[in-house]
Amino acid sequence: MSAEAIPEKLEYFISEKGPFLVVSLNGTIAKNTTPVLDECREKITQANTKKVILSLHDVSRIDLNGLPALAQLQQAVRSKPATLRLCFIKKDVAQTLFDKAIVRKDEVTMDLKEALESLKDAP
Repeated sequence: MSAEAIPEKLEYFISEKGPFLVVSLNGTIAKNTTPVLDECREKITQANTKKVILSLHDVSRIDLNGLPALAQLQQAVRSKPATLRLCFIKKDVAQTLFDKAIVRKDEVTMDLKEALESLKDAP
């Protein structure tokens, strides 16, 4: 029996509640899923919010080749300007994002509750 490769797929879901925009990613962040992140980035920049939470709870894998698109998404949030929080991110992935200067340490939270709490007093 030969093992068939599972195609990489990425979906996003956006929920806007008051001043918060919560973006949930589901699947794999890789080079071939970049168009999905690009589309997501456009929707974020069009939203009328200053507080963006990116939930990686359902991200099964982040490939190094997908990091540039994730970096562009993060830069778009900062340029909006808006405050960004990432939540449900694995420690090794977070360290890679810190090492490559894609996100700042104060932008990473453990879960959605902590992300919301940390943005409560943000402008």
